Amino acid sequence: MSKSKWLPLESNPQVMNDYVYKLGVSKDWAYTDVLGLDDELLLMVPQPVKAVILLFPITENYEKDRKEEAKKIQENGQEVSPNVVFFRQTISNACGTIGLLHTLASNTDVIKIGMYCIF
Repeated sequence: MSKSKWLPLESNPQVMNDYVYKLGVSKDWAYTDVLGLDDELLLMVPQPVKAVILLFPITENYEKDRKEEAKKIQENGQEVSPNVVFFRQTISNACGTIGLLHTLASNTDVIKIGMYCIF
């Protein structure tokens, strides 16, 4: 049996917007690039912001820090808001789609899915 493959979703706001609009998300909402964290650059980000998808490289330092943080959480516990939705990614190349699902599922109070679905 061959291993399932997932087509990666390009890290491009227009591609992401097209994808979620086909899922039925209203065009009142949109993904956009954040060009930096300086105050002047953040002023260019449309408001309100309901979620951020962060792209970053997985390095040895990241893995070391991630393992240390996981150990602390296991030892001390962690309080997580009941409003946060988390999906563990187990499929290679699905990080873009999983990121989009996180943004939508964590904002069901304001972002409605399916009202404008074209499928």
